Amino acid sequence: NGVERGYELDLCPACGGDGRITNVRRTAFGTISSSRTCPRCAGRGEINTHPCPSCEGRGLRESVEELEIDVPPGVEDGDRIRIPGKGEAGRMGGPPGDLYVEIRVEEDPVFHRDGSDLWATLCLSVVDAALGTEITVPSLDGEVKVVIPPGSQPGEKIRLRGKGLPHPRSRGRGDLYLLLDLEVPRDLTPEQRRLLEEFRRLEEEKTGRKPGIFDRLKKAMGARN
Repeated sequence: NGVERGYELDLCPACGGDGRITNVRRTAFGTISSSRTCPRCAGRGEINTHPCPSCEGRGLRESVEELEIDVPPGVEDGDRIRIPGKGEAGRMGGPPGDLYVEIRVEEDPVFHRDGSDLWATLCLSVVDAALGTEITVPSLDGEVKVVIPPGSQPGEKIRLRGKGLPHPRSRGRGDLYLLLDLEVPRDLTPEQRRLLEEFRRLEEEKTGRKPGIFDRLKKAMGARN
């Protein structure tokens, strides 16, 4: 209550403990009475004549407390976590308020988030994209083996079900999507260039000069050199 130890609140001398001051006036029309909140005690009926030196009579003392909170899986940027009873203390012994912690989620260098789904770019060599392969990719649960089908094209996606983030308000998890991209070599050895030239010749004979994946590779290498 903001009173120094060993003392108590005193009755307000201005209102006698009523919390209100009543004025009575006699007029030609009779007696008129009016009342208002006591300005001395602000309507409480008591005053503090011996304020506590620690809190200066406010009944509150500032302090810093370090809390450890549980962050549920799947929270998103801007979500708030409510911690009951850890907010501002109540006045004059009243119950304390709550503390709200607002979440800020950092960007990840590998995964891009879309709700509970995750996206990542998977760079393939031209040979792996054309012939297919099995590679190991990172996920939230550790490394996962992924089968790349032959003839995979840049821009296609591979879906790994249940490898995304947990749904924050329901059961289950999102998916992990791998967006395929081609890694075009910048420097070719003479033998590599010879083999690519031979492959292009065979491709032209087979398709009637219809552009294929290695034709696009050749154009890309020519644009970069």
